[in-house]
Amino acid sequence: MTHPMLGRATPVHFAMVDLAAWGERPGAPPWSGEPEDWGYLTGTDALPLILRGRVDLILICGLDFEFSLHDWRTYLRKASLSPNADDFGYGHSYSAGGVDRIVEAGITQPGRRALEDLAHEAWDRHVESLSIEQQERLTRPLLPSA
Repeated sequence: MTHPMLGRATPVHFAMVDLAAWGERPGAPPWSGEPEDWGYLTGTDALPLILRGRVDLILICGLDFEFSLHDWRTYLRKASLSPNADDFGYGHSYSAGGVDRIVEAGITQPGRRALEDLAHEAWDRHVESLSIEQQERLTRPLLPSA
């Protein structure tokens, strides 16, 4: 897939930048290629991104580190360094460096803890809004966390 700011990216790249709450700023033209139209969102502007990021990561990886950007990044980076582990494309040359810089900076963004708390409060309502098939996939037994 292609992203206007990241270029070619894998599904796990999209999910991680969503979990980092990095996206189009409110009022920006859709899919703008202008750097000033992109950045870290906060509060309710960020909520749809961070919720979608967690859903996508669970569906892609079969694991759940909840909204912990640090734990997701640690797991995926460790897997990308292991010849026998599946990193789900996180270490793929498509956008890997740019995505990891966004994720790393997202971990220390001011208000990140408050955003995670807000997302935890909204999680159950969000899952209920998904299709039955998606709900079942999210609630099936997950792989043990690494």
